[in-house]
Order: sequence, then structure tokens, then C-alpha cells
Amino acid sequence: MATDHRTEPGSPAPALSDPEPPPAAATEEARAPGGGGDPFIGERVGNCWIVAKLGEGGFGTVYRAIDEETERPVAVKIVKPERAANEEVIRKFLRGAIAAAQIEHPNVVGIYRIGRDERYRRHYIVMEHLKGRTLQAVLEERGPLPPSEVIPWILQAADGLHAAHEKSILHRDLKPDNIMLSAEGVIKITDLGLARQMDRNVKTTKVMGTPHFMAPEQFEGKGMDRRTDIYGLGITLYYLLSRQFPYEGKTSMQIVFSILTTPPRPLTEVVPGLPADLWEIIRRMIARVQTERPGTLRDVQADLRRVLAGEPLPPPPPEA
Repeated sequence: MATDHRTEPGSPAPALSDPEPPPAAATEEARAPGGGGDPFIGERVGNCWIVAKLGEGGFGTVYRAIDEETERPVAVKIVKPERAANEEVIRKFLRGAIAAAQIEHPNVVGIYRIGRDERYRRHYIVMEHLKGRTLQAVLEERGPLPPSEVIPWILQAADGLHAAHEKSILHRDLKPDNIMLSAEGVIKITDLGLARQMDRNVKTTKVMGTPHFMAPEQFEGKGMDRRTDIYGLGITLYYLLSRQFPYEGKTSMQIVFSILTTPPRPLTEVVPGLPADLWEIIRRMIARVQTERPGTLRDVQADLRRVLAGEPLPPPPPEA
């Protein structure tokens, strides 16, 4: 994993020669309307020519770009200006990128390079460019989706997450906005901005993530493990099938209170005709107590494949 322009933050910017002219592909695309006065459009960051804005999140803005050396399309995530001087934000930004770069799997977005461009005094990540849409966008366009379509997507997402868990890496912010569906039908887990090494002994009092998709232990400051991501994937599955959440609440505080004190609304009540076994799988995935959830994503996948095949679920393990 290469890193560009490595100097200490706050040090004087080095004298830079005039940049090389952009590749023809980047020049042509940058002329297209839609730049909106963005200072990076048509400029080079690291060794990538920025051609269009794709979106933005809490830490950074994502652009479509052309890699100067290979002339292939890439995505570049650049730290937002209001975040660039915040050392804690930069640590989290880089931590997520480094975690994601350790995972080489077809269902996880690939990280090519992490660097800092001293011309702009910004950190950035060069990533795999994905042609497709988030599952959130698919849901907003089509409404609640059928199990026959959603379950294969969740099986792919579980493959990517399992690869992360095998590296002892948790995502911690699973939701349809962070799952891409490529034009070829391939699912990609994105935005490991909150990723961290798995350690049951590490606890935190900071609530980070999206409330509806967060496991109770994230609110309570308890130790997290792979079952924390299983919870987020279970809520995602519930939401894709219904476009509703199992818990009520209009504010973050109301949502957290509901998650911690009330039972989830059965999905079979929200989506009449849904297989009862599918709701049973989701119910186990989003159990309030970690030890009541499936132990691994392989367990979840085995049960989901039974539903697809029309086979009954095995009985739950006896209580200890």
C-alpha cells in the first residue's frame, strides 16, 4: 500500500513543480457540467485527476477520478475542509482506510492507496471505482423488495463481512447506504470509516453510527464483537424487506430508548405473507442480548439458504 507526499501535518508545504497535464479521459470528463464550482474538479490530488463529485459522508467527500499512472477510473475520498485540522477525525479516517485495505474480498470495496497531498494539506484515500447504486437508492426507487432478491444480496454482504471478521475487523455502521450493488449484480461493502479491530475488552461511551442500525451494546458502551455487525445486517435485512424499522422513534433518544426497552415489531405483521422462518432468522440476528444472536455470519448464511430452498430451520440450540 503506497502513500504519497508523506510529511508531518502542519509542516511547510514543499515546493511543487507545475503538475503534468491530465490524461485525455480526465480532461474530457471534467469539462462536463456538474462541477458546481468544486475546487477539486479538474485538479490533481496525489496522482489522481478529479473529474466529478460522487457524494459525501461525515468525514470526507468522494470523487470520481482518473489514476494518472494507469489511466483507470478510481474513487478518491478527500477529508472535508472543516475536518482536516481535527487530529481525532484524521485518525479515524485513516484507521478505517487501513482496516479496509487489509481485506481483499470481491464483496468489499478495494483500497488502492492512502496519502496526504501537501498542495491542499488534505488526507485522501484512493479506492475501487464502483459503477452501481447503494441498496438505499434501490429501496427508495422501488419500495420494499422481495425476499428472492434481497436474500442473495445479504448472502454476498455476509461473505464480505465474514472476510473482515476473519481479520478481526468490525464495520460498526452497516446500513443500506453502505452497501453497493454493482451493474453486474455484485454486492460491495463500503465505508469502513468506523471500522476497528475486534477487542471485547475495549469499551467506549461514545455513540457512533446510525441509531436505527446500531446494536444495543453500542449505546451501552459494552464490548463489541462480530455479533454487533450481525445485528446491523439483521436490521438492514428487515428494512430492505419492509422499508420500516422494528423500533419506533423520531429522535435518536427515542430510537435508543425503544431499542433498549421494547420488543421489535414482528416483520410478519409489517409484510403479510412473509415466510415465518425468515422473520425468525432476523429476530435472532437483532436479539437485544449479544449471546442470543448467531455466533457467526456463516450460521446466518446457512439459515438464509434454507429459506431460499424452502427447507425448515433447525430448532434453536437449548438454553444453557
